[in-house]
Amino acid sequence: MKTIANRWLVPGAVAAALALSGVAAATTGSRVIGHGTSAKGSRTTSVTGGVDAPRLLSVRVVATPAQRVTVTSSVICSKAGAQGNLSAPEHEMDTAMKSTTFSARAPVRRRLTLPVAHPQSWCSVVVYSTLSRRGSQKVDVFAD
Repeated sequence: MKTIANRWLVPGAVAAALALSGVAAATTGSRVIGHGTSAKGSRTTSVTGGVDAPRLLSVRVVATPAQRVTVTSSVICSKAGAQGNLSAPEHEMDTAMKSTTFSARAPVRRRLTLPVAHPQSWCSVVVYSTLSRRGSQKVDVFAD
């Protein structure tokens, strides 16, 4: 399984250089494929990551102080049997996307819905988490 992790801020937020992170997963078998923290003064944090053929994906948000967060995620996976050619690689040929939004009191960990039942190739994840009031947050995306 190949993974990448990248984190960045939503357009309009304070620009900051954020490094890749390899935080240990909280659950056996899970591993972090994306990590982000809020920039000072920003209520929204975004995280991107990718993994090859995940069994499941989840997101964890920890807010300080504890408060309600709204999380929006999009998962894009190549469909089984997709074939690329010289002008369009496999991951651009036949993809499926599933977007979801939920609100919950942090800390929270939720499973993300995969757009295909059993992805056989690369899946990309984008997560936006917005605090209900001032504070800070840490957002992790996990893959199993």
